[in-house]
Amino acid sequence: MLILIAQSWNLVCAGQLVPQPLARRAQLPAQLPVNATLQREGASYSWLYTQIFNLLGWAPCPLSTTPKPYQEPVGWKLEAVLNITSLYGNKFTQVPTAAVLRPASTNISRQLLVLIRGSAFAGEEDRIDYDYSQIAAPAYGDGLIHRGYRNASAQLWGSDRAGLQAVLRKLIVNATSGRITSVLFAGHSMGGGLGTLLAARTEKYLAKECNSTANSTANPGACKFLPASLRARPFVSLVGFAAANAGNPAFAANFNRRVNARLIDFAFDRDTKFLTANFAPPGLPVPATPVNYTRVGGVIRFTAQDMPFQSSTWAKIGSGVESIDPTAATEAEAFQAWENAQQYTIALGLPYPRGDVYSAGAHICSYRCMLSQFVANAKGDWCLLHTGNAAELAKASYCGNFPPYAIAAVFPTKPAYP
Repeated sequence: MLILIAQSWNLVCAGQLVPQPLARRAQLPAQLPVNATLQREGASYSWLYTQIFNLLGWAPCPLSTTPKPYQEPVGWKLEAVLNITSLYGNKFTQVPTAAVLRPASTNISRQLLVLIRGSAFAGEEDRIDYDYSQIAAPAYGDGLIHRGYRNASAQLWGSDRAGLQAVLRKLIVNATSGRITSVLFAGHSMGGGLGTLLAARTEKYLAKECNSTANSTANPGACKFLPASLRARPFVSLVGFAAANAGNPAFAANFNRRVNARLIDFAFDRDTKFLTANFAPPGLPVPATPVNYTRVGGVIRFTAQDMPFQSSTWAKIGSGVESIDPTAATEAEAFQAWENAQQYTIALGLPYPRGDVYSAGAHICSYRCMLSQFVANAKGDWCLLHTGNAAELAKASYCGNFPPYAIAAVFPTKPAYP
């Protein structure tokens, strides 16, 4: 049984439960101002990231002989758990992929939250990530999208009877009480890619179902708790942490006109460059045709200098990452070789490739560490990459102890990482 690996913070700002709805911004710039955006929305991002990792820590618990219930954040109720059940002719591990939360009271919040974890099970979920030939899928919008994420998101979407679509129909389209007025998706890594597609599909679905003219005969009561302006243009948003790319430039352009999205990227996170070229590790499928993936929304790109502790050490973690361009054939090979280049011996003497340790640092801990600055009770900030001084140890925690990544409890101190 895995324990929850992130605390459940209960935050209220200006009388409103965090996470607060994102400000609707038309045609977001490709790069958002880091300081101004984080000062306004950083507390919400911090809460969302914590809850995603609570979901990840809880996900295997239903398989236990003594399963534990999902720990609902204060102020929220679990409406549904969404699973990927089978793909590629095989049954998947029956663990939750996403949690759908509704506010316990619409006096505090009117958002529906969809939290989506990153990939955690090698083999099964690696196949989803690397099944990235591009296909057309009009239900998600214009352009071409990631085939693996389309197949997985379709299972999470479900139908009128089960899955996310059933929740949207119950709580928004055919609602008899309550006033859910927006839907916020938040995901990490693969979860960000799945969230991108689910947000795109949700916006199109609600725009169709809630349009008063289209439904005047077939469903005259559709979305009666939504203001008329939101029936025509549902407020759907996305916060992606190191989110995998989900579509080509045409998809991204269409998505950005319909969905309010923020992508939070650490400058040295190799995975934010994922799916920019025809690239796959040995033994995994290469796309049948050339691909062209791009980021969506407005990117909030933070650096080592934004870390509250050990910024010089965080700077070292990026050695060689920013210079790698995976869109070039030779660079794509370097992209893979870099993360496997150096071995570290951690804790019990077990050797780990540099890339395994790096993944926990750059791809996971960096986000929690940076965002911890925007909440007052951020215990367990995952900021330390090596033995800290007395002041640091009193205020910060080590990066590590991530069950799905098999990383030891702390980073190695001899030699000091990185």
